[in-house]
Amino acid sequence: MKLEDILEATNVAEELDEQLLNEIAYDCIDNYEVDRASRSKWEEKNKEWIKLATQVKEDKTFPWPNSANVKYPMLTTAALQFSSRAYPALVQGNNPVKVDLVGFDPEGKKADQAARISKHLSYQLLHQMEEWEEDMDKTMMVLPIIGTSFKKTYFCPRRGRNVSEYVSPQDLVINYYAKSVETANRKTQILTYYPNEMIEQMRSGFFRDVEIGTGDGVIDPDIVSETTGLDEPMDEYSAHTVLECHTLLDLDEDGYMEPYIVHVHKDTEQVLRIYPRYAAEDVTMNDDGDVAKINSMEYFTGYVFIPNPESDIYGLGFGTLLGPLNETANTLINQLLDAGTLANTQGGFLGRGFKVKGGHFSFKPGEWKVTQSTGDDLRKNVFPLPVREPSGTLFQLLGMIVDAGQTLSSTKDVMMGESPGQNQPATTTMAVLEQGLKVFTSIHKRIYRAMKKELKKLFKLNALYMNDEEYFRILDYQPVRDIMQQKKQLEQMVMQAQQQGQQIDPQMIQQAEQQIMAMQQNTGQVYRNDYVENMQTADIAPAGDPNMVTQAQKLVKAEALMQTLQLGTVNREEVTYRILEAQEQANIPALMNVPPPQPDPEVQLKMQEFQWKQQYEQEKLRLEEQRVTSEAVKDESQGIYQRVKAESQMRQDNLAELKMELEMVRDSVKQITEAQMERNNATKKVKRNAEGKLEIQQGEG
Repeated sequence: MKLEDILEATNVAEELDEQLLNEIAYDCIDNYEVDRASRSKWEEKNKEWIKLATQVKEDKTFPWPNSANVKYPMLTTAALQFSSRAYPALVQGNNPVKVDLVGFDPEGKKADQAARISKHLSYQLLHQMEEWEEDMDKTMMVLPIIGTSFKKTYFCPRRGRNVSEYVSPQDLVINYYAKSVETANRKTQILTYYPNEMIEQMRSGFFRDVEIGTGDGVIDPDIVSETTGLDEPMDEYSAHTVLECHTLLDLDEDGYMEPYIVHVHKDTEQVLRIYPRYAAEDVTMNDDGDVAKINSMEYFTGYVFIPNPESDIYGLGFGTLLGPLNETANTLINQLLDAGTLANTQGGFLGRGFKVKGGHFSFKPGEWKVTQSTGDDLRKNVFPLPVREPSGTLFQLLGMIVDAGQTLSSTKDVMMGESPGQNQPATTTMAVLEQGLKVFTSIHKRIYRAMKKELKKLFKLNALYMNDEEYFRILDYQPVRDIMQQKKQLEQMVMQAQQQGQQIDPQMIQQAEQQIMAMQQNTGQVYRNDYVENMQTADIAPAGDPNMVTQAQKLVKAEALMQTLQLGTVNREEVTYRILEAQEQANIPALMNVPPPQPDPEVQLKMQEFQWKQQYEQEKLRLEEQRVTSEAVKDESQGIYQRVKAESQMRQDNLAELKMELEMVRDSVKQITEAQMERNNATKKVKRNAEGKLEIQQGEG
């Protein structure tokens, strides 16, 4: 087959001949057996750890039938303590995912994208993927016992959504010496399907329609009987075992093996389904047109408790570390109990001189039995076994073993919530808690890294398969709110028209709906690009603190922030939010929405009285200021009046002087005028006399 045909096929197995399918099935089952054999010792130990952690009751025949077989809950306590700390630390609040987008962000575009992605991923984990939180809880319980746990993350076409589910380490077979989950050439998950489920898978086209019989069982019967004490029910509805093999095949015969997923029915050794574990964009071609590399789509994420020097896949858990100590503690406890049983029940030899009917003797408190023997004969013919009381040395050894187990698992008294004493300072207790959490913190960081890988897989699946409408509906941003508002207005308009009996053009409504739908699709597509654009650069991580901060430590930090408030250099509202968050208060935004304070009526009356007094004093002061101002204005007015009056008097005196001067000027002018007139008259007279003489002379001439 060509690579293009393989990528387009729904089930590649439908296109292959039976001989090739038989070869593929044989290789998958053979490789599965090889990988399982490589971890056979681990599986045997794993069963012992599970029985020890689940406190499975077992009967003993040594040193006598039904002798004491108590199991000290050392491993159980350690696993519960770790789970109770790790699970709430990883899954915090309503936003368990934080997203950071790498790169320069001057306009804040990437910050908005990160907020949208964080909100959507958190919604998927807590609400859409119903199995996720429950499976994380299960993972945190199994991981400390076995040391290894797996999560399977993929897109399920039947459910139409992403799935990230817990996979038991017993059900995922990987070669014990593989380098990592991601680079292992083979990974085989053991799946079980009941007959009706197999029919559904075949009729839907997911599996090939082949003859597979009635099934071969549910799960390993040894695990059922040893862990729960119950036998597997035998009925006509036995499940089918299907091996889901994540392997490499060269179906296009180009010499390069591509990653595929092969479903094989284990009992009949028939291939049910083959489909590629990669997409077209995952294929890198060289210059000659040949496949150079394929980035396979990984489904499984491995969680490791403590790294194992022998295996990179299967880590060390408390089962490995505490198992021998727990078994030793069990042995010591049972020896002490058996010794106490022997000491309490007694037993020994009876001589022939002891005359009484044979058989078992038991005494009740205060009971005396009659015998035919004398006291001296009883003393000589009854020989108790030399049984000693339970050994104090064994009890001390038991205490040492238990203390060593608690030290190894960091489950000391103060770490389990017990009081350290009345005289120990709080700071000392906090320091002890912090040191005690160091072991858990290192483990928690490993889980944190694994969870980042799981979230990264979800991020890639969203970029490939996410529904645009779903992303649009979940987000609460302004374009989304605008479109929803237009939808609401259109619905209200149609409803009002119907109530009023008006006719609306259906074509107009259809055009409006198409316009709103187009806006919605465009907006959803734009937001969906949040995943596509940042698939290679986004940093996705759990929102939980990898340093495993305790509630007490959070409160201490919150109190330190309270003291910092006095400096006036921090945001008061942000400090309040962090304090409430440290206290794990519910609905913090509602708590921070402080309503106006309602004062006490008596206090309010006093405040009003105080305000009235202030107003009275202020009014009194204002009137006094007005009086002083009026006096000043009056004094100033009087000064101005006196000044004006003085100036007026001076002007009157000056006016009188001017009048006198004017009269003098007038007299002078009058005198000058009169003198002028006299001169004019004299001149005229002289002129007339001269003219008369001239006429006389002319006449005489």
